[in-house]
Amino acid sequence: MDRFQWSNGALVQGEIVVTQQSGIKIYDGSEKTQFEKGLLVLTSHHLLWRDAVRKSSAIALPLESILYAEEVSEGRGKSQKIVLHLLPAKPGKPAGPTMSSVHSYIRLSFKEAGETEFFRCLSEELQRKRWERPVPSAVKEKVSLYCIKYRN
Repeated sequence: MDRFQWSNGALVQGEIVVTQQSGIKIYDGSEKTQFEKGLLVLTSHHLLWRDAVRKSSAIALPLESILYAEEVSEGRGKSQKIVLHLLPAKPGKPAGPTMSSVHSYIRLSFKEAGETEFFRCLSEELQRKRWERPVPSAVKEKVSLYCIKYRN
């Protein structure tokens, strides 16, 4: 959990929403956390988790922090999980829900199904590494104009 940072949920320039799933619980390794029944949003740059009740409570995990992901089945009657194996936290990382963790992985528990499609999308984004690409100025202008047009 020490790789997560607090977030307002806003996208960075050039970032796009890929997919989302509700009913997600986050585990720090095998330990339960306070992050239950949230909305998990996969973008081209981050995993964003937003509390279903307190909409202002959000955390973000940069996709560049993920070493690899695996889909895990824990038996009948248990929710399906995606395990994210994480790189060590970078020095100077923005503040998050915890500053240190003994675990090098997190588990995402899918209470409302949808894990297979989410895992497929996540795997594709990890291969694409769109967070490494600079945003062309023409795209910046189009995004700005689109946001201005549809914000009003």
